[in-house]
Order: sequence, then structure tokens, then C-alpha cells
Amino acid sequence: SSVVGCAAEAFEAGGLPEVRKFKNIEGVGIQGQVSSGTSFVSVLAGNAKVLEEVAVTDADRQHFEAFQRAHALDTVLAVALDGALEFAIALNDTLRPSAKGTTDELRRLGCSVAMLTGDAALAATPVAQSLGIHEFRSSMLPSEKQAWVVASEKSG
Repeated sequence: SSVVGCAAEAFEAGGLPEVRKFKNIEGVGIQGQVSSGTSFVSVLAGNAKVLEEVAVTDADRQHFEAFQRAHALDTVLAVALDGALEFAIALNDTLRPSAKGTTDELRRLGCSVAMLTGDAALAATPVAQSLGIHEFRSSMLPSEKQAWVVASEKSG
């Protein structure tokens, strides 16, 4: 695929491919054009909403949904190239070794600790539990996180 060729070129050249027309699409993912050889490939990567923006067959949708179920604790990204769904990637977060100590120290200092994430509840819950965080919100857009912080500051 073009992405594999693009990644191989970047690895061999010791750099990354050129990206142009990059934009963040809130609540969906990212979009841009990535150089591949002498041309550019249109890339759209993000959550399941990507499937609404590109050409997908019923079989593609079923494969993607099965992949999501198989990786329920991960963040699953759909990746479309030139308007067609090409593959999915499962990502997961690894906590920094200092995360638990940091949240414990914040609580010791009298701070209220909350976790706001765009990840799904299935992925967010074990993270919050491992950090002893009882107040957490999942599947939030950046604007929703900002509104939550503003409201929390006003309420003290």
C-alpha cells in the first residue's frame, strides 16, 4: 500500500514524509495529504465516524466492527486512503511509572483529581481505577473537556 511505501521511504531517508493540508476534525480524527513517491495520498484517520466519510462496503464495515470488538479495551482508528477504508489500528495507552504517585501526591495536597479523556469508557475505566480516580469522564470532545474545566473552576 502507499502508506507502507511511504513509511519505508521515511525510514530509509531518516525522516518523515511531507504532510500538507493537515487538519484536526473534532470528534472524528485527522485529515491530510501525505507524500508518497512523486504524488500525495489523501489520508483520513480517526474513530468509527471515519466510516461515514469514506467509501465502505458492508464487508468492510463488518470487519471494522469485529476489529473494534476484538480490541474493546483499546482505541481503534479507521484509516482511509484516497477516500476508501484501508485498515484499522488498535492503540492503547501505557501509564507513566510516575502517574500513580503523582495522583496520590495531588490528593495528599488536597487537590481533587479527575480524568477527562476522549477514549471510550471500556478503555478509560481500568486506567482510572489503577490511579484511584473515581471521577472520570470518557468519550469527551476537546470542547467538552474545556467546558468541564471551566464549570469546575466556577464551582470551586
